Formats: sequence, structure tokens, C-alpha cells
Amino acid sequence: MSKHLHEKSCWTENAPDGSERHLFKIQHKGLGTYRILKDLHPGLLNKKAENQFRLWDQQWSAILSQNDVLVSKTKTPALAGEATAKARKAIQEIEDIAVESTPMHLGDLSWNALTDHSAFPETDPAELLQRELMHFEEIPEPALHVPPEKPDEADFIPELTFAARKLGFLADRSIARQQKKYHEAIAEWETQTVKLNHENDNLRKIYHAEKARFEAGRQQLIAKYEKAGIVWKRRKTEFYRNQNELNAYVSGLRQSYAYHEPTAVIAYNELILNNVAYPAGFPKDFDLEYNPETKMLVAEYILPSPFHFPLLKEIKYNSSTKDFENHYLSKEQLAGLFETTLYKITLRALHELFTFDDAHAIDTIVFNGWIESVNKRTRKTGTECILSVKADKSKFQKINLTNIDPKTLFENLNGAAASRLIDMVPVNPIAQLNLYDKRFGPSQGGLLSQNYNFVCV
Repeated sequence: MSKHLHEKSCWTENAPDGSERHLFKIQHKGLGTYRILKDLHPGLLNKKAENQFRLWDQQWSAILSQNDVLVSKTKTPALAGEATAKARKAIQEIEDIAVESTPMHLGDLSWNALTDHSAFPETDPAELLQRELMHFEEIPEPALHVPPEKPDEADFIPELTFAARKLGFLADRSIARQQKKYHEAIAEWETQTVKLNHENDNLRKIYHAEKARFEAGRQQLIAKYEKAGIVWKRRKTEFYRNQNELNAYVSGLRQSYAYHEPTAVIAYNELILNNVAYPAGFPKDFDLEYNPETKMLVAEYILPSPFHFPLLKEIKYNSSTKDFENHYLSKEQLAGLFETTLYKITLRALHELFTFDDAHAIDTIVFNGWIESVNKRTRKTGTECILSVKADKSKFQKINLTNIDPKTLFENLNGAAASRLIDMVPVNPIAQLNLYDKRFGPSQGGLLSQNYNFVCV
């Protein structure tokens, strides 16, 4: 589990229409990435956060498994080859990012990603009580001492000899001896009986005391779980009530989507962008706004920075030093990979959003690509818009995306960007709608394509 790497902070703000909007800032400390999530419904916001944390955990596990290879094994030529294959695979995964996805219909499956049909996760305290009681061993009754049998006087009647029967004094002497033995036996019996009865009384007292403690502990445990059961039932009721409210809300969104209700359109298109798979470690952070009057969707999208790209391309084994030698992408190779990838991600987003626009809610998309960077003067981390493009659905869907050069297509769409994206020169977004996320603020000193000298607010 990676929950110790999760961080979440939440707050609310008022939307322009006066409604209260819930926001989460979720972070994954391992990946060093974060997202700002927002929704009118707190339950749906929690669901979005769960889905994002699950995706981040998968990426983190993949990174850890790759790192373990080099750390846990002795350096050998074979291991160098294995590591090189993985390094090349990481680069190849980025190079293989496609502008055009495999056709599929998201349909109800997309909305189901927002619903919750899970069972209440907490165990019934009544079940826990039964498990606890199984470990409660009943106090066994004590093994009492059995008192000796009382001596029988008949056992002490002497058998008189012929002489004793003839001579009375011999008979009296024999009878007296036996009587003495009998009285001694009685005295011993009485002593042992008193002693054993006393010991038995002590054993009974100990038993009853232990049994009382056992029963008190048992009753205390029962009372504890009965109290927990009351809380559990209340939490279970609340869980399913919230779940039903969330599912009803999502169902309402699904129905509202057909009527181009902005919240529903945004929720649906968030699902589409979240459904696109990118290499592990790439950010998938964006903010969407929708204007139903113009049928314009504006996407503020965090693009991967150069540090998100793998630099290692080959590991060679040096037989002299018995160590590894790392070989990295050149600056020009990184610049080329970086630029092509960002244009691909931009065009892929446009393609996905237009393709799966089932309700025909979108006529135009403005995609603003933002990048996180460190200001060389202030040394503070911030975001800059480094590319911006506006695409009309009717024109974009006529373009054959097969084997097309991403940069050429971006330029043909009159997108705004510097000549080299690796330089991360900021440009002004072509258009922006109501802006909630302060990360997507206006770029300072940016370039702007002369074809789109406006900002929609």
C-alpha cells in the first residue's frame, strides 16, 4: 500500500453562479506530483481523488520495480543489457504516443467510473465479537480433593483366638487395642477431612473469583462491541445514503449531459481525458470550463516537463572497472522528443474530446498547454502556458491524422507556441473562460499568435 505517500487538502469556494464548489489538492509524495480537483458534489470529488491515487500508485509501483533491478543485483553484462532494454522501452513508450486513439465508445462505462457500488468496508462488530469470544476459554471447575472414607468400626473388631475366647482378660486386651486403633483412625480421618474440606473451599473461592472476573470481562467485551455495533450501523447507513446520493447525482449528470448542462459536460470530458493512458510519471492534470452558449470547451492542461522524460538510453558494462557506464540522450534528442510529445498530447486531447462528444455539446475546443518550471530569477516554481491552440470540430474531424507530423498540424491550426518548446517560452492563452485554478493564470511576457488576439473571460 502507498497510502503513506498520499496527501490531501480540501477547501471550498464560491462559483460565479453563487454555488459552493469543493476543491481538493491531492499529492503523491513519491512521484512528486499533484492535482487540483473540483466538483460541486463532495462525494464525487472523493471518487475522483480515489481514482487518481489508484493511478499514481500503479505508476509508483512500476518505477520502484525498475529501480530494484539495478539496486538488488550484482553488476554484470547481462544486467546492463536488461537495464538498457528497460531504458529503451521507457523512451519507446513515449515515442509511441499516438495522436489518434483506437475507436471505441465510452458510453455508460464512463459514467460508471464515477459511481460507487462498493460494499461497506467495515466489518460488523458482531462478527468481531464472535472471533474474540472464540479465544475466551471457559474457566474449568476445580478438581476437588476427595475426602477419605470414614473408618468403619466393624473393621476394627478383633478376631479372637481360642485362648482369648477362653481367657477373658486376653479378649479385653485385644478389643482395647483395636478400639484404640479405631479412635486413632477416626481422629486422622477427621483431621484429613477438615484439611481437605478447607482446601476444597479455597479452590471453590478461587474458581468463583476467576469465573466472576471472566464473566465480567466477557460482559465488558460484549458491551464494547454492542456500543461499536451502534456506531457501525450508523456509519453503514450513512455510507449507503452517501453512496446512493452520489450515484443519483452521477445519474443526473448523465441525463443532464444530453442537454449540455455545463457541470455534466465538464464531468464527462474529464472522464475522457482521464481515460487516455500515458507513460508512468507523466502528469495528468487539467482543468476544464464549458460555455453552452458558444459550445466552447477550454482545456487548461499541465504538460510533462523535461524532468518527466527519461534521459537514460543505454547502460554499458565496463569489464575493466566492473562497473556500469550510463549513456544519456543528447540535448537535441531530448528537445526533439519533448517537442513531438507535447504536440502529440495536445492533438490527442483534441481528437479524444471531439471523437467522444456523444451529446454534440462541443463545436470548438481551446487547448492551453501549461508547464511547471522554476523561475530562473526568483527560483520559485510556477506554471507557464507554452502552447495554445483553437480547433473547430467540423474542420478538425476532416483531418486525416494517420502519419501526420504533429508540429505541422499544430501550425496548420494556427496554434500559438515558440519555435522550440524546450526553451519553454510562455505564450498567452488563445482563450480562457472562468478561471478557478490559480495555476492557470495569464503568462507574463508571453507570445501571442496574431490570429487570436483575444481572451474570453
